[in-house]
Amino acid sequence: MLKTTVGEQLQRIYNEHSDKPYVGIFSFDKPSLLIPDLELANNILVKDSHNFMDRIFSTEDKYDPLFGKTLFGLNGQLWHLLRTNLTPVKMMFYLMDTSGKELADCLEKFTTDGKLPQDQYCYKKY
Repeated sequence: MLKTTVGEQLQRIYNEHSDKPYVGIFSFDKPSLLIPDLELANNILVKDSHNFMDRIFSTEDKYDPLFGKTLFGLNGQLWHLLRTNLTPVKMMFYLMDTSGKELADCLEKFTTDGKLPQDQYCYKKY
């Protein structure tokens, strides 16, 4: 009757079955899993991702050039290839976070007294 959204329905099912590792549901006419257990979800998304390559909602890039080339819009081998190529990018977040904090500290020192700090901290060579 469209009195609640899909998100609200999923939240209700999640709340009712949060004590279970997974719950079977139907998305339109296809069986799906709702995974409340974080450890199981992590295993599916990381360790067992090769078994879960296809999505219910996907599109071809000729119909939707933007969404059709994203990790969420691809299926099968193309999805697996993109996911494999993106995995090393996660390692860069640590470097970006560290460098950003160092830059913020250096700028904070500069704006505090109006002089560029002369310590080695702001002149690191990477």
